[in-house]
Amino acid sequence: MESEPHLFFVTKTRNPTPTLQFVPSTLTIFQDQEASVRAEASFSACPVPQSDLIFTWKQTSGPLVPEQYLNIGNPRFYKPPNVLEPGAEIELVSTLSMQGQPAVENVFILRIGIRPLVAKIVGAQDKQIWAKMGFTLSAEESFDPNMKDSADRTGLIFEWSCEMAEDSVAVPCRNTSGGSLTFLQNPCIHIPPRTLFAVDRKYVFTVTVAKQARSSSSARVSILVLATAVSALDMTVMSGGSLIGRTLYINPKSNVAIHASSNVA
Repeated sequence: MESEPHLFFVTKTRNPTPTLQFVPSTLTIFQDQEASVRAEASFSACPVPQSDLIFTWKQTSGPLVPEQYLNIGNPRFYKPPNVLEPGAEIELVSTLSMQGQPAVENVFILRIGIRPLVAKIVGAQDKQIWAKMGFTLSAEESFDPNMKDSADRTGLIFEWSCEMAEDSVAVPCRNTSGGSLTFLQNPCIHIPPRTLFAVDRKYVFTVTVAKQARSSSSARVSILVLATAVSALDMTVMSGGSLIGRTLYINPKSNVAIHASSNVA
């Protein structure tokens, strides 16, 4: 005996509730980089036409982002470079609205990273110096990469030190009078002639660059002080060509001017 057929009618009263997610899900950038985040709706079934979706953005914490970048109705949040300062962390809330559907929200965190300080000694390579000659070490090319102008050394602190190995132990350098070498907090230091002993060990000079509330960075160079002079010739092309490594490139129709200097008087 067959049962009687029954008809059921299902009426869809509203769209399925979506989840709101971000691409990328998190983002950490540096000050000079742009940020681009897209909010996307994900449906378990019966996707809704994108034209029915309305996205809005608002900021709930952190340094203020200019209102012009919180585009109403746009699923994409975009921040150009150099809008937020290093170390900033902002909280953004994206809201998805549809007709006849409760709004859905999700929170996105954008972080602006801090690049480490860069310590650099000009021409930082092992050097040989005659004991009767003085020399200068410069850390003027050190910089804070988070500054918009890399030449701006505002707030940088320079600490110089010198060590040498003695019985496999690093000890502070001493001058020919027996006193410890001390240095001012300047980007450049000068070692006068006859300051250091000529020994068979290297003097290691280190500059540490620091800034308030930041991790420090260091660079070093080794100096071997010689009892007798070692002639070194330095050549500079003044005009008519270029010196690359040990190769001189010239224009056949040009006059070449070269300046040469020696470290031995």
